[in-house]
Amino acid sequence: MHYDVGIAYEALELPDDAIYEFELAADDPTWAFPSWRSVGRLHHARLRWDEALRAYERALDFIDATEPSALRVQEELALAQEHTPLPGTVESRPAMPENDDPTPENDDPMSNERDVDQAFDDLFS
Repeated sequence: MHYDVGIAYEALELPDDAIYEFELAADDPTWAFPSWRSVGRLHHARLRWDEALRAYERALDFIDATEPSALRVQEELALAQEHTPLPGTVESRPAMPENDDPTPENDDPMSNERDVDQAFDDLFS
């Protein structure tokens, strides 16, 4: 259930809410791999490299390393590692602005609530 809600939030471009739901879903070993992978992708998309690395590594704890999905996560992990400086080196990636949310401000705060309600209706109908 939490995984499906995370998917809905991700579709609505509400990454923080999606991450929260995916992390809850990851408590169930059945959903741990896809949940942590989704968390990694969301952090990766927001240039949060350290968080993406941790999520990808956690995802790999729940799958056989020879599975095709594991190989794809290993590739995603390698891409995120390219953006993470080695310990003791100068940070090479550009700093994120204070408001690191890449989504534009919404003039109508109720529109997101309506979108969420519609997504839940669509999900469970």
